Amino acid sequence: MTLSALGLGMGETLRPLIASAAPYIGRETPEPVVGSRQISRVRKGEVIIGTPTVVEDDVTAPAPVKKPESP
Repeated sequence: MTLSALGLGMGETLRPLIASAAPYIGRETPEPVVGSRQISRVRKGEVIIGTPTVVEDDVTAPAPVKKPESP
């Protein structure tokens, strides 16, 4: 049993992995079995929006550098 757990912790992946593999545990599989199952993430997030402010960009761009012409 393997899985691609990029960004997931062991606690998030172990139960779904076992649930997906349960029908095959203790049984012979003559060929590899490939399954696909999404792991739903229940993660708490929070966004705090403060007072908007204007940030001025530097509107003066440097002059382009001219390359010397080839002979």
